[in-house]
Amino acid sequence: MKMRSCSFLAVALSLTSMVANATNQCPTFKYSDVTVNVSGAVETDSYAINNSGVIAGDYIDSAGVQHGMLMMGKQVITIDNPNCAADTLTFYGVNSGNVAAGQCISASTGLLVALVWNKGKFTHLVPPGSTSANAAGINDNGDVVGGYTDSSGQQHGFVYSNGKYVKLDPPSDAGLTVNAWSINNQGYVGIYTESSTPQYLSYVTPDLGKTYVPFAYSGAGPEGTVIHGINNKTGIDGTYFDANGGTHGIAYYKGQFCTLDDPNSTNTTRADGINDTFELVGRYTDSTTGATVGFSAIPGK
Repeated sequence: MKMRSCSFLAVALSLTSMVANATNQCPTFKYSDVTVNVSGAVETDSYAINNSGVIAGDYIDSAGVQHGMLMMGKQVITIDNPNCAADTLTFYGVNSGNVAAGQCISASTGLLVALVWNKGKFTHLVPPGSTSANAAGINDNGDVVGGYTDSSGQQHGFVYSNGKYVKLDPPSDAGLTVNAWSINNQGYVGIYTESSTPQYLSYVTPDLGKTYVPFAYSGAGPEGTVIHGINNKTGIDGTYFDANGGTHGIAYYKGQFCTLDDPNSTNTTRADGINDTFELVGRYTDSTTGATVGFSAIPGK
């Protein structure tokens, strides 16, 4: 996997210094609910979007069963895996070839399993020394990122590329959670950690863990900022916690931080995926019904 380390890193290094004027020039985002065209579906979780507008995630049917899915406009591909425990399969990443990365709990072991789905075929990823793993992001080169737990209970991020695994240990990796969520075509990885406080710390690594650039929104409360999607045009999205623990989407859009709150939610928006046109997807809790709803957000001109 080839890495570039100039233009994106130069922008990334300035992330925390650009917060003060973050909202002054942000676009107005147009929000739309994401709902699957499947009879009886009661919840849609939209986690990733590629440049063709294909959304990856899962949906829950009227019987309470969760299914992995890819949604292409109104067409929905329902994805199930008999080796997964019921109601545990989901996808967090999708590339331009509609190859999806995700996870489930193994029906045989009860442990978390990292999966890649490609045209009906599942591949399991098993980082060396891992007892359980998850996959969260995939780029157009087929490079996959995620997290795993080793035999001592320590968590690590990982990159899987060309049949090889690279372990990622950010500076704050002693916490409860370490997860590499996204990877773009240049090999830049978004990774976050969670401590027992709890506090989330997020980073971009442009060079397979040699350098970790903090990603943090200054308006966040003590729980911090969780990085999620990263596109090929220096765009990043994620979620920050306010002082009262409420969640809000955040986008690093053309060199500035922009906050995202679906108009149908109150302090419950999270942003998960972003493509190269800066269309974002995520989830929110409807303030009237209490239902979890997927959304997409498109920046206005």
